[in-house]
Amino acid sequence: RDIRRPPAADRSLGMSPGCTPALLLCALALPPHACSRVEGRRAAKGALRRIAVSSCSSVGYLEEQLALDAAQHLAECAAGFHRWPTIADAVDEETSLRAARTTPHSVHSDSVVSPRNTPFLTRELVRMTEEPVLAAEECAAIVREAEARGEAVGWQSRFTLQASSSEVLVSHLPLASTILASALPRVAALAATLLPGIHPSDLRVYNAIVVRYDAARGLDHMPGHGDFSLLSVNIALSEGHAGGGTWFQALGGESGKTIQVNRAGHALVHAGSLWHAGARVDAGLRYVLVLFLHCASYVDHSTRLQTRAISCLAAGEISAALRLLQLATEVNPADAENWLQLAIAHRRNGDRSLAAEAGRTMAALYAANNDHGFAGLYNYACDLRAIGSLEDAACAFAEVARIGELSCEGVLSSAARSAAELGLGSCLRALGLLDEAGQALERGLAIEPNAADLWAELGLVMHAQGQEEAALACQRQVLRRQ
Repeated sequence: RDIRRPPAADRSLGMSPGCTPALLLCALALPPHACSRVEGRRAAKGALRRIAVSSCSSVGYLEEQLALDAAQHLAECAAGFHRWPTIADAVDEETSLRAARTTPHSVHSDSVVSPRNTPFLTRELVRMTEEPVLAAEECAAIVREAEARGEAVGWQSRFTLQASSSEVLVSHLPLASTILASALPRVAALAATLLPGIHPSDLRVYNAIVVRYDAARGLDHMPGHGDFSLLSVNIALSEGHAGGGTWFQALGGESGKTIQVNRAGHALVHAGSLWHAGARVDAGLRYVLVLFLHCASYVDHSTRLQTRAISCLAAGEISAALRLLQLATEVNPADAENWLQLAIAHRRNGDRSLAAEAGRTMAALYAANNDHGFAGLYNYACDLRAIGSLEDAACAFAEVARIGELSCEGVLSSAARSAAELGLGSCLRALGLLDEAGQALERGLAIEPNAADLWAELGLVMHAQGQEEAALACQRQVLRRQ
């Protein structure tokens, strides 16, 4: 989600020659401690006043939106400092706490989250602690309080908005809040190891939640996503479950890599924008304390523009979303997520050609960074099919099916993987490649035997091959599933 460095052949990916380094950097430097309780509120109000003035003046749309980014960032940092002031206890280097020892994990390239992976300036964007940041009894106390809260008012998913897991806000847990407040200087020291030149006291808590994965109830995973945070910290609160962990698309091979933190109190810290998922818990209960951190001196304009555009799409304001996403791609043409969201906006606007154009840039960035997104590539293939580019669509569906086959267990559903084979089969049938179409559809049925659409498409292939009995058998399979 952050700004991403374009591959060497950047002009082929649509980079505007007029983009200046200042625009591509996309980071606004703020005073290191601008977000104290008083100064933060004053700075935020001042920025909001400047926005109100600029909307009535000749200041351009870009400057207006960047000012809005800064105001929102300052306000969120001020609120975070007001709620969690102990994060700034280590005021200078001499009194800073030693960061926990960690094992680093490296992403595929220098351009996964930004040019030179700014502001991290390293490929080591994931770290797992070798020692706890919370004591075992503290973890157990947080779990008990979270369970009591969940029993009283119900476990919900209002922050992550995921139906496959449940959570409670730490701000609703008095004891957990006290424990976290005490631990925040240690946690900040750990998180700041990913940010050279940034002092731990510059970090701010945007939000903190306790996530529960329950295998018995099917609330056992979290789909792929990027966080609205510069840094995310996952602290294991429980042991004894089977499976689980955090899967990262940009680690390991093409199928990504799952990192498991199985000891209570130990933590995993990562760049928030890295695409990741909560891997499926096969048995038992898994509890995780998740912190979302901003940095007071760094504004991630790319993510903020993109997030506002997504909100506009959700509200049906497609024109506003398109304008924001066009700006996001100009400010940061190397972020594949910006192009993915732009494709969605064009698709919602009924223009599949422009959606496919945006998807092509997204796919090129994915390939350059060895950082493949299944859903984005699948929709890109659907756009190509919709505009009649059947050969390109077939190639795209084949790539999506390959990525699905390589995916880690629990990250992609069987329905998603079989849909890729269905798309491939339909394109191959339209191209007259009937044998190959049948093979793709049979692979899909091996993944999802009860998919009526796959049986229907296979029946069309059988009919085109003159195999009427087989076509009728497929039709009967469809009727059984309706």
